[in-house]
Amino acid sequence: MNNRAFSKIWFIIIFFVIAGILAWHYLDIFESEKTGELEIKVLESEEEEKEPIKLTLAEIENAEYYFGLYDKQVRLVSGHHEEEEIVDESGFRYFFSAGIVEDKIAFGDLNYNGKEDAAIIVYSTGGGSGIFYELAVIINQNGNPYHLTSEELGDRVKVNFINIKEGIIIINMLIHDVADAACCPTLYKTFQYRLSGNELLEI
Repeated sequence: MNNRAFSKIWFIIIFFVIAGILAWHYLDIFESEKTGELEIKVLESEEEEKEPIKLTLAEIENAEYYFGLYDKQVRLVSGHHEEEEIVDESGFRYFFSAGIVEDKIAFGDLNYNGKEDAAIIVYSTGGGSGIFYELAVIINQNGNPYHLTSEELGDRVKVNFINIKEGIIIINMLIHDVADAACCPTLYKTFQYRLSGNELLEI
């Protein structure tokens, strides 16, 4: 084999070696980019999964509530429980109905676990002139509403607004002054509550 042929063979060998190295290098970069993109997508997916599920108004309006005055647990339908005739153990008959005061709902984290809960004004009546209002605490259990506890607010009071600020429930109300008739409260007062375990404490 002459020198010219020998040189040609070496040139071909070197060419393929260099081409192989370059191909391997770019393939490695491509795979790294694909892996990086995959890792980013996984991280984004994990972040989405960590985002707390919020309560919806529809879920709150169709949740179960306990009304202590009547010792009744009912599931509301679109925010209401239609009038129901009840005869108690003593034979007394009354007509129970209940529901949510539609524009008196506030959202915020009440148990400091990073999930948005709700504070709601609900009412119940036994068919007479009395309409009894309560502050109901709804805990967010992975997007499902759970009625944890309530605080009685009074008969025929008027709630002007309800808000949640830094885990504290703030309610401004018209309540009965000493000389007020049951129908017509005139005393403005603001109440604040915080959740302590399974109970509401006035502060």
